[in-house]
Amino acid sequence: MKTARLISAFLMLAAMLKASPEQDFKNANALYKKGDYSGAVQAYRGVLASGVEDWRIYFNLGNAYYKEKSWGPAVLNLERALKLNPKNSRARENLEFVRLQLKDRFPEESGGATARLAGSLYNLLSVRETSAVFLGVFLLLQLLWTIYLMKKEPGPRTVVTLASSILLAILLILGPLLAVKLYRAHGVEYGVLMAPTVTAKSAPQGDATNLFVVHEGAKVRLFEQVEGWRRVALPNGMTGFIPLDSFEKI
Repeated sequence: MKTARLISAFLMLAAMLKASPEQDFKNANALYKKGDYSGAVQAYRGVLASGVEDWRIYFNLGNAYYKEKSWGPAVLNLERALKLNPKNSRARENLEFVRLQLKDRFPEESGGATARLAGSLYNLLSVRETSAVFLGVFLLLQLLWTIYLMKKEPGPRTVVTLASSILLAILLILGPLLAVKLYRAHGVEYGVLMAPTVTAKSAPQGDATNLFVVHEGAKVRLFEQVEGWRRVALPNGMTGFIPLDSFEKI
């Protein structure tokens, strides 16, 4: 019985001394600064394995993988950082720099200054932030309509009508924007190739016709899954089936 108490006390002490995820993250950063990129990778992965999900962890992990010249994991984790924080310019710039090291370079979508401005506005708010703004504007509009129904004087009613019209216009912009963001967040899946070389097939079987070869770090859009294969599309529009173990989902 005494031995059991000692063991129990030891386990409790070990649990109390165990580093918090914040401390683990700081330790990982220290390893990165010392140039121990392999150790930093393992430390960052340990923080993620504890259940913590933060864009900074993915960002630093992607940078550590880049230092090790592991292009696929570097792209994957920087993409995950951007998925959680699409406004972060550092993650976007680092991702573009990593892509310069890849064998496959796909041209960016053209569209000039207007397209770039639209992309910047699209990334201005995350899905959660867009949802919060939409809900806030909607509730404010409901409040104004309640005031409109309560007020009988023409003056206040005119002001409320004008403010409501402005809020309604904002909702008409935010609504479709939120719908697109939700669709892209939950209805569209992307992956990053982790194998050094992947040969896409015309059908989900090993003896199917070879369509094209793509390399580690390439980002692909994911479609249907069929018996160990996934149909993917490259940024240039080419599609084919690749093995499930050749990529990881963002």
